[in-house]
Amino acid sequence: MLSPLRQILTMSRWEIRRSATTMPREVIPVAVALFILLIIVTGYTQESGIHLQDRMYTAGVDSAETGTIILGDPRFTVYRGGQQGGNGPDHRPAGCPGGGY
Repeated sequence: MLSPLRQILTMSRWEIRRSATTMPREVIPVAVALFILLIIVTGYTQESGIHLQDRMYTAGVDSAETGTIILGDPRFTVYRGGQQGGNGPDHRPAGCPGGGY
């Protein structure tokens, strides 16, 4: 006869295999609703312009020409330096490809 611990392990394996291969009918509508919600939220974030990579990097430049080139990429925040000292970050306005240069 098997020890009680071994019997418990055997039964737990059977239950895990049974529950892992089947999905209860109550879960299917919730899973479908969550999938539809995921699609809607993904579409909304793509349309509204929420991007994880916006202004992820910081660059310091001395010339306006270099700053204009870097501002073409929305991942960068550009700080201008030079003789006048730093003017602070130049955040490009939405829809303006060249920024403040």
